[in-house]
Amino acid sequence: MVPDTRKEMLADLFTIFAEFYKYPDQGFHGQLSSGKLWSQMKDLLQEVEFSTEGIPCEEMTLNYHDLKQEYTRCFIGMGQNYAIPVESVYKVWTADKSFQINIASQKGYLMGDSAQHILHIIETMGLEIPEEFSKTPDHLAILLELLSHMLVNCQSDEIYLFLQEHFDWLEDFLKTLKEVEAASLYIQITQLLIDCIGELGKDKKHQY
Repeated sequence: MVPDTRKEMLADLFTIFAEFYKYPDQGFHGQLSSGKLWSQMKDLLQEVEFSTEGIPCEEMTLNYHDLKQEYTRCFIGMGQNYAIPVESVYKVWTADKSFQINIASQKGYLMGDSAQHILHIIETMGLEIPEEFSKTPDHLAILLELLSHMLVNCQSDEIYLFLQEHFDWLEDFLKTLKEVEAASLYIQITQLLIDCIGELGKDKKHQY
C-alpha cells in the first residue's frame, strides 16, 4: 500500500490543476506570475514520481487582464467557438434508451449522464457543489477537486473507477482547445493533466 503522504501529495497536485479551470482571481494569478505555483507543482510531481517535462514555462503566464479574457474566450465563450471544460458536452447525453427526446443520443449538451452521476457521488459523500457550478456539476474543476477528495478518503478501487469513468474525455477537450487556438498555457497544462491522469491510472493493482 502506498503511504498516505503520497495520496496527500497527489491530492494537492490535482487541487492545483483544478485552479486552472476556474475563473482566475488575483491570488491565483499572483502565484502564477511569481513562479510559486510552478515551483510547487514541480516539487509535487517529483515527489510522486511523475515527469516534470510538461510543466508550462513561466513565459506562458499571461498578465491578469489577458488571463481573464482568455479564460472567458476559451471556456465560457463570447458568441464564438469555445472549449467548455465540462464532461457532459463531450459525451452522448444519455445511454438510457427510455429517453425519447432528440438530444438523448447526441453530444454537446449539459447535465447528461456524467453530471447526474457526479451529483449522486457528491450527495453520497456529503459534499456540496459551489453555486457557480450548479448547472455544470461535471465541470473539470469539480472533477479534479472530487478526485483530490477521493485520494485521501476513498479506497483505491473507487478512485480507479472514477478515473476510468470521468476523465476519458480529456483528449477530446484538448483537441477542441487546439481548434479554438487557446493560449499555450491552457493547452500545455491540459496535456500535463492528461499525462498525470494516465500515470495515476497505470497501476494495475490500483494502489495509490
